[in-house]
Amino acid sequence: MKQHIIALSNQKGGVGKTTCTRELGIYLASIGKTVLVIDTDPQGNLTKSLLDEPEPGLYEALTGASFNLLLGYPGMYILSGDVRLALLEKSLIGEMDAYIRVKELLASEVFSHYDYILFDTPPSLGVLTINALTAA
Repeated sequence: MKQHIIALSNQKGGVGKTTCTRELGIYLASIGKTVLVIDTDPQGNLTKSLLDEPEPGLYEALTGASFNLLLGYPGMYILSGDVRLALLEKSLIGEMDAYIRVKELLASEVFSHYDYILFDTPPSLGVLTINALTAA
């Protein structure tokens, strides 16, 4: 099985990255694909649009803590994001592996069964966006 990893990115906010990520994920899940959407935006709008309450997600996954992959729609799971990602991004600057952390995370067995992994990125070309682009 070939896994497809797609990052939806634009340096401008309000252009539909979150909506496209969510709707593409829902469509792919509706045709029988297993989908993971990852919210790399500290604003967490993808997470807010799919979950009632944020759960341990990308922040925990990147800091080595326990995280949850939650069902956001039948067949589509989410690795949630929140404001703590902004603090994490600042702490990663200058680290040797700062730009490949997410790629290394996705190499884990827990992510291997998804047909599609979709990233919603922040409206900037910062560490989190580069991580998503590198993983894709």
